[in-house]
Amino acid sequence: MIKLAKPCIPRTATKKVIEVLKSGNLVQGKYVKEFEAALQDYLNIKHAIVVSSGTAALHLSLMALDIKKGDEVVVPAFAFPATANAVELLGAKSVFVDITLDDFCMDASEIEESINSKTKVILPVHEFGQSAEMDKILAIAKKYNLEIVEDAAC
Repeated sequence: MIKLAKPCIPRTATKKVIEVLKSGNLVQGKYVKEFEAALQDYLNIKHAIVVSSGTAALHLSLMALDIKKGDEVVVPAFAFPATANAVELLGAKSVFVDITLDDFCMDASEIEESINSKTKVILPVHEFGQSAEMDKILAIAKKYNLEIVEDAAC
């Protein structure tokens, strides 16, 4: 196998991971609280909630926006299934928008024609380290008073 990159993992991080694994508290407990507090400080925000997966993060984000049956969420036609699944878990409808072949991200020029009175959120995915056209997407969201949830898990 040809390696694309060598991960840079400091020794202190390796020790901390071993400490967490040995504790048996992988999803709750003091280590999670410590990490959330560190994240809050680093990002200068009031609240940080860490979850076990990108799917859970998307699900919680959409729940926080009160997405429910009858609502529509604009998602890219090419993405990991979790993006659309998080929408479907809440009974809402995923409205698929084509991607650009340059970066495999949602084609911002295709979004407006998918918006209607049921549309509540635009959910762009930043694919393979490529950023979606956020300036254009933000402008569309502002124009139609829509929320944005960004998926940067890939």
